[in-house]
Amino acid sequence: MSSFSLLHKDVERIVKKLGIKKPTLVQDVAIPKLLNDDNAIIVAPTGAGKTEAAFLPLLSKMLERGEKNPFTMLYITPLRALNRDIFYRLKKILGELGISVEIRHSDTPASVRRKQAENPPMILITTPETLNILLWSPKIRPNLSNVRYVIIDEVHEISDSKRGVQLTLVLERLRRLSKNFQIVLLSATVSNPDEVLHYYTGGKGGIVINTAESKKYCIRVLFVSPKVERHMGVLVVKPDMKKVRDKIISILSKIKGRALIFTNTRDMAEALGVYLRKVAKYKFGVHHSSISRELRVKVERDLRRRNVDAVVATSSLELGIDVGDISHVIQVNSPRRVEVALQRIGRSGHFIDRPSRGTIIAMSIDDYLEALSISMLSERGEVEPVDLIEKSYDVLAHQIIGIVRDFKFDFGRYPSIREVYNIVRGAYPYRNLRYEEFLGVCRFLEEKSRAIRVRNGTIGLTRKSLALYFENLSMIPRSPKYTVVDGSSRKVLGELDEKYVFELNTGSKFILGGKCREVLRIDHVRREVIIKDSKELSSPPSWIGELLPVSFIVARNVSNIRGKISRWEIDKLKKFASLDSLRYINKFLGTDGYVYESNVVVVEYDYAVLRRGFIVIHVCFGDKVNKILGLLIFRIILEQTNLPVVDFYSDPYRIIIRLYSINISDEDIR
Repeated sequence: MSSFSLLHKDVERIVKKLGIKKPTLVQDVAIPKLLNDDNAIIVAPTGAGKTEAAFLPLLSKMLERGEKNPFTMLYITPLRALNRDIFYRLKKILGELGISVEIRHSDTPASVRRKQAENPPMILITTPETLNILLWSPKIRPNLSNVRYVIIDEVHEISDSKRGVQLTLVLERLRRLSKNFQIVLLSATVSNPDEVLHYYTGGKGGIVINTAESKKYCIRVLFVSPKVERHMGVLVVKPDMKKVRDKIISILSKIKGRALIFTNTRDMAEALGVYLRKVAKYKFGVHHSSISRELRVKVERDLRRRNVDAVVATSSLELGIDVGDISHVIQVNSPRRVEVALQRIGRSGHFIDRPSRGTIIAMSIDDYLEALSISMLSERGEVEPVDLIEKSYDVLAHQIIGIVRDFKFDFGRYPSIREVYNIVRGAYPYRNLRYEEFLGVCRFLEEKSRAIRVRNGTIGLTRKSLALYFENLSMIPRSPKYTVVDGSSRKVLGELDEKYVFELNTGSKFILGGKCREVLRIDHVRREVIIKDSKELSSPPSWIGELLPVSFIVARNVSNIRGKISRWEIDKLKKFASLDSLRYINKFLGTDGYVYESNVVVVEYDYAVLRRGFIVIHVCFGDKVNKILGLLIFRIILEQTNLPVVDFYSDPYRIIIRLYSINISDEDIR
């Protein structure tokens, strides 16, 4: 007897009508457990049916208990695009059950928002930031007391950032309003699920449902040697995009179906899109967060309808958005983290019984070794743990204003300092927050921001409170933007960073949406760049952003792989890489194999190198550890030696100390 038989008869009927004959493994395990009221986290591969595993039993309980009040269920996702996808998937199930569902996020038109306030849906799909707004809304807030079920999808996406910290406090505020609700978290890659579950449930914890090991991944790593050119006596190394394009076309010619091509940055996605669109045999799209919503939706639709053969994307297509059946995933440059590799490559073979196939194309030695490391760790199921953030003061400052407003609205009075402090302590990241620390944040809000007023042990709001709250809703770092507008149709095509726009003039050319554009004029008042299409080849814009840090486990494994290749112990590596590439790396490593052993730290210098201004320390500890270690070493050299150090640079595999390029005596070096 399948777990579907445990569901409400109407839910079971709809499932059968949709052609879902039997539950997947995760659905079979999760449905009986979630029919109880325990909190839970579901960890299962992409395509395993996590959404239905969480949603069907909660929907069944809604029907059994007659819970058809406004906002009975909240479905929270980290991306607006994922909101749209979840909405269409749930509509298929809810169509005949008389249960309303709506989307609410920053793109929602004002007319729809008014409608939702007047006639709220029973199920709302939203984002963490929008939930902040809903708690403040006088019309919507009373209905949030009906919340009984909260699903947080792709929870790993926000859990290592301040978005996750903010959501824990928002959930604590919601818990004070609706008293008791069941939380279900969903993820494909969380390796410390129990910690994450405690994080979002205020320390209560719950059931861990983990079927992540049921998915098979087939990953291959290819090496494309970079261009090495000499300019004014300096060697310049840069990627050979034509070779990368040829590798991609070769892969596409061998697969049946469509492919996703992931890059780590938006400018690489744009550059690659232009190179690939020159190949007449295939149709390509480009998808990333700086392209307009309309263009992104069109690309998603084209992919589902098979109007394109492949789409070049950043993390915007990494999560569980339905883009149809994908045969292969190509990752250009190392994905830098195991969790990212599993998430992206898991988009192919989008069913639990099919292997997910992917190829990583590396363009440097470090990149290649890193990709090998990630592939090996992926096969072993070793994923980076989520680094949960604790006691973020800026998030706390923002939420104090929200908590004070909650009290004023619900009870007609302002809260005492202790009342606010006790609510904050209920959120897991702030369980160890000392009262003195909390008072320090309150003093900052009162004296520096002037957003609150503390009188006789009570916290009140000021005229600046509203603006400060809504100006700081998002914990996603953002830079000032300009909108890109087509000069003839007035359609919005995307956005550019302000810093980049200041470098443009009339006639300047850049790539956006995989097409070349020419600037007609720049309207600094309306913050618009008006463009027309251009046939001349140009460069992609530069957007402000950060690459994901390479983790400690990936970097340490790179060190092990270096040693194996230098000793030619490659049996376990041949599964992921070609012999020609491994021979190339072996030749590159040369005879100094000891340098690359995992238990050895090597400081590379000679008199000539020092006089040119560099000390190189080979240590494979990852981005975060190397940055701290580099700072420590730099300070020691600065304060305890005679070497004229200037600054330092670090990456996951080395620390470089830069010195003044002057004559240094032998005594100084010793």
